[in-house]
Amino acid sequence: MFLSKLTIIIFSYNRQKCLLRAIDYWSNYKIKIIILDGSEKKLDFINLINQNIKYIHDPRNLHDRLLSSINYIETEFVMFSTDDEFFLPSAISSCINFLIKNNDYSSCGGRAIKFYTNKNHVFGHKCYPGLANLSLSDDNSIDRIKKHFSNYVPAHFYSVIRSNIFKSISKYVFEKNYKVHALVELQIEFMVVVSGKSKIIPELIWIRNDDELKVSVKYPKLAFPISIDEWWYDEDKREDKKNFLKRTEIICNVLNPDKKFKFNKKIISNLFEIYINKKKNRKAKNRSYLKRLVKLFPNQIIKFIKILIFWEKIKLLKAKSLLDEANFLEKQNVLINYKELKNVILTITASNG
Repeated sequence: MFLSKLTIIIFSYNRQKCLLRAIDYWSNYKIKIIILDGSEKKLDFINLINQNIKYIHDPRNLHDRLLSSINYIETEFVMFSTDDEFFLPSAISSCINFLIKNNDYSSCGGRAIKFYTNKNHVFGHKCYPGLANLSLSDDNSIDRIKKHFSNYVPAHFYSVIRSNIFKSISKYVFEKNYKVHALVELQIEFMVVVSGKSKIIPELIWIRNDDELKVSVKYPKLAFPISIDEWWYDEDKREDKKNFLKRTEIICNVLNPDKKFKFNKKIISNLFEIYINKKKNRKAKNRSYLKRLVKLFPNQIIKFIKILIFWEKIKLLKAKSLLDEANFLEKQNVLINYKELKNVILTITASNG
């Protein structure tokens, strides 16, 4: 395995139970872990730390913490994780091996499953089916971005990335906080694709939390109140957007391996608008559908809500276990390391006990 070549950056905020669970999980593997804890109170768990895990209590905002992460990375590869999710080490190793063999690729990831719990049971359901067979292998970075943003799925933020690329991207992304919801993810996705090719291998790597304890509490409440489509077309945010495009132009031309081609603000704006307009049109379509529903069935809305609640209860009764969901994924020719997956399940159930 190639795990010694990787550092995992875990960011956490006021979720001690999740963080302790993550520490317990990664203590089983010889892999370098950097924990950036922004909680108000420092976690006192010195007896749980092993030599591979470094805990840093830093109650600054997320941007400052993640910018500081570049000071702790000494390995060839790096990846992000939250405190409430799991990654399978064998699949991580496969991603690293792929990148070692393919120098023109900047990132490699795998397939994902969501999990949620009910009492002592761990259930699973599909997650990001768009990751299947995803390969951004065009030689031209513009073509790669167009393909990615036309059918967007978070394929790079939680994938294995070359550390030199990650450090350059981090300096750009985390030095400036635009306070726009999910913009950090989109910036990193964009920059990784600019810097090289990427691939999703047919192995289960990512076990994503879908419990009621949502990932949104990684950030202080209402830290990012505006969506990217609202921000992008807001005249009051014009200078903010100009600054964004200017800074993005600079880093694109640092990262772009094709030195004969230069990014400019117009090209970058057009590329981001592929994603933004699709998102905006999807929201408008959903709002329109809801309005028509209310207009057609004004007296049936309460009944409809009750039916939805009932259906959710039925779904819970018919829910698949995480292992059953993995079996379903395996039938799609996705490689599953069941030993590691069962270790994830044991970690989750132990923390819920």
